[in-house]
Amino acid sequence: MQANGLTSKDLTVLQEQMDAEYRANRKASTYAKTLQDPALQGIANTLAQHHRARFDALYNFLGGQN
Repeated sequence: MQANGLTSKDLTVLQEQMDAEYRANRKASTYAKTLQDPALQGIANTLAQHHRARFDALYNFLGGQN
């Protein structure tokens, strides 16, 4: 058990989730830049922001500094 109460398995799962959120953010951002329809661009940007917010929440949970 780690000092912060998280096991190495917990940390692995959190890292995998952070990686997934990072990739999803990048994909949504890329799609937003390539879409022609402003409504679809807005949806893709919103998705990117939501993935970024989840990544940041996990990062902050682990004691990261922005």
